[in-house]
Amino acid sequence: MGNTQQRQIVLDVIRESKGHLTAEEIFIRANKKRPNISLSTIYRNLGLLVEQGKILSISAPDQPTYFDHNVTPHHHLVCKSCGKLEDICDPKINVNDLVPKDYKVISTSLIITCICKHCQS
Repeated sequence: MGNTQQRQIVLDVIRESKGHLTAEEIFIRANKKRPNISLSTIYRNLGLLVEQGKILSISAPDQPTYFDHNVTPHHHLVCKSCGKLEDICDPKINVNDLVPKDYKVISTSLIITCICKHCQS
């Protein structure tokens, strides 16, 4: 499937953020680059970019869906209080070790719910 201008804008917004954004945050930023882009266009292109493996979709309990430019294997911390989402890029964490040997792991996604340092104070 070809890469449309709108899809490229969505991808650029996510890559430029260097973090995790919701669809609404992507819409606001993309709208600055292309004022006539619609929220439905954002959602449609996010779905395609996830399908193509160019971005990750991260769903944590009681939080909006976030989108991540980092598609290398990694895990996440999410603050239950403020919703802040952070990467855990520690190669020592191997969730495959938790899976019985007679199962074939296709992908992993570990989300640890916690309370961040800011919300604890």
